[in-house]
Amino acid sequence: MIIAGLATIMCVDNIHFSMSAHKTFLHWCRISLLLSILLVIFVTFMNQTDRLDAVPPIARFADAVQGFAIISILFLGSLLFLLGFMQYVYRLIENKKENTALPLQFMFFGVISIVGMILCWGIIGYTNKSISIQSSSGKGGIMLAVNPTQPHHLLGASHNVFIGKVLAQSGVTDSATGPRTQYSLQVLHNIKGNLAGTISIEQEGGTIGEMQYLIEDAFPPLTPDSTYLLATRYNVLNGAYTVLAHKSAVKLLSIEHGMNSDASMLQFMADTHVLELEFSYPNEVLLPADLANNRTLNSFHSLPEDKKAEALERAREAKVMLDQKPSHTEIQ
Repeated sequence: MIIAGLATIMCVDNIHFSMSAHKTFLHWCRISLLLSILLVIFVTFMNQTDRLDAVPPIARFADAVQGFAIISILFLGSLLFLLGFMQYVYRLIENKKENTALPLQFMFFGVISIVGMILCWGIIGYTNKSISIQSSSGKGGIMLAVNPTQPHHLLGASHNVFIGKVLAQSGVTDSATGPRTQYSLQVLHNIKGNLAGTISIEQEGGTIGEMQYLIEDAFPPLTPDSTYLLATRYNVLNGAYTVLAHKSAVKLLSIEHGMNSDASMLQFMADTHVLELEFSYPNEVLLPADLANNRTLNSFHSLPEDKKAEALERAREAKVMLDQKPSHTEIQ
C-alpha cells in the first residue's frame, strides 16, 4: 500500500501538462494522496496497538476516517489513471509517440495504487473479523501476535482464567466492533486471578434482530447451564470479562443442570487443558503491549509471595497429573 501510493505520488511529479490549471489540480491530488496514505497508516497502527478501543466514539470515527482515506486513494488513483490515459490517447492522435512513455508509466502506477488499496482494504477487513486478541475489548475480537494454542501464551494474553458455570444470557449490546453477548456466570475455580461468586462475562458476536454475527475461529456462543474453562480479559468500559475470541480460549467441560457435584469438580480439575494452564501459569508469556501500557492484570510476577507459592504448588501438582496421562505430550 505504502509503496503503491508513494509511487503514484512520484509519478505525478513526472507528468507535465500544458495547462496551469491541470498542474494545480495534480498538485492537490498529490497532497490528497499523501494525506490519505498517512491517515490509513496512522489509524491502522492505532488500531493494532489498542490505543483507540478505550473510547468507542473515537474508535468509530477513526474507522470512518480510515475508510474515507482508502476510498479517497481509490478515487484519486482512478482519476489520475484516466488523466494519464487521456494524455496517452491525445499524444497518439497528435502523432507524438515518442512522448507516450510517461503517460504509460503513470497509468501503470495508477493501476498499482488502485490494486494496492483494494488489497489493503481486504486485509483490514479480514483482520477485523479474525481472532483478534487485542486489548480488553479488541477490534473484531482479540488478535495477538502470539500462538493462543500454547498455554503459556494464552495465559499471558489473559487477565483472568477460570472455570465457571453459565447461569443465563443477560443481553446483547452493539458496539463499535460489533455485537457482544453478555452472560451471568458463577465462578467455580480460578487458574489466573481471584474472582468469586457471580460475575458478568461477554462474548464477541451475537444475534441482533434476525442477523447472527459470529467471529471467525472463535468458540461458538456459550449456552446456559454449561460449565466452561474460560480465558478472558477485563473490560474496563463495562466491568465485564471478555472471552478471548479463539477456540483455545474456551473449553466446554460439562452440560449439567443445577449445581455441579464434588465429583464433577474433581473431573474438571483433572481435565488436560485445565492442568496445562495450571502448570504454565508461572511461565506465562505476557503481551509486549500489556507490559508497555501496564495492563498485566493478575500476572504471575505481580502476585504476593504467598500467592506465588500457591500457584507454584498447583503447577507442580498439575505436572504430576499430566505425567500420569499416557496420551499427554510432556510440557517443558
